[in-house]
Amino acid sequence: MRMEVFLRDIYFDLWIIINHGKVTPTNVDSDENKIIKKEEEYDLEDHQTIQQNSKGKDLLCKILLRSVLYKVSSCISAHDIWRTFESDFVNENIEVALMTIEESH
Repeated sequence: MRMEVFLRDIYFDLWIIINHGKVTPTNVDSDENKIIKKEEEYDLEDHQTIQQNSKGKDLLCKILLRSVLYKVSSCISAHDIWRTFESDFVNENIEVALMTIEESH
């Protein structure tokens, strides 16, 4: 809970990506269907959106203990890292993990 509050307070844009998952840039065709953009079609806003996932992953990796990092090293997105962290440190254990993280910084 404290980590969530910290992330929401300081890095709200990253929290959205961490909590809800990465956003994939899309176009809408004539039938109103979403189509995933090719990298060549990305504009500046698309690049910034995709970069948010990398920033979220980087932030989480910096604040997690090395003993936790090995569990999340194969995660593709910041959202996956957060869900792995949540599932490994449910309820009472998450407070202990966060205290350990805070003491190490």
